[in-house]
Amino acid sequence: ADLQYALVVREVNNARNIEVFQFSLAKALSNTNSADNILLQPRDEILVFSNSEREKLLSPVFEQLRLQSAAGELLQIVEIDGEVKYPGIYPLAQNITIKDLVTAAGGVKESGYLANAELTRSYIEGIAARKKSQPVALAAALENDQNENLLLQSKDRLNVHKIPSWSENFT
Repeated sequence: ADLQYALVVREVNNARNIEVFQFSLAKALSNTNSADNILLQPRDEILVFSNSEREKLLSPVFEQLRLQSAAGELLQIVEIDGEVKYPGIYPLAQNITIKDLVTAAGGVKESGYLANAELTRSYIEGIAARKKSQPVALAAALENDQNENLLLQSKDRLNVHKIPSWSENFT
């Protein structure tokens, strides 16, 4: 099991809309006063992932989030791509940061370029959809630097670049 990335999926109303909370199971078990030790409510669902089941366990969460967005809410997802162990789409958990998203994706691969990643944010301007990209000092974000470890928003995409001129040595 991945003890660093787990989710609590909470129904928030009679329409069965959900909120998602990300936490570290290891921190919750080792320190009962940790912010990761989330107070559970009736009907909460806890998702603990093995390395091969992420997509399968997240599928019903995505489906519910899609249904919610059809009712006028923003689709609460984020994406990570590039040099991470499990690139893909993840639920936008409450107060999720760049560091949290990298943790959800299993961490940075050995080939990941910690000096620079790219955050692309989508937004609406008038009637047009726009995208804005900004560089992120990934090493600083992973160390909780508040200037780099930004709070993520709906449909943000983080691209973790490969170290320039990186080559795998399989000897």
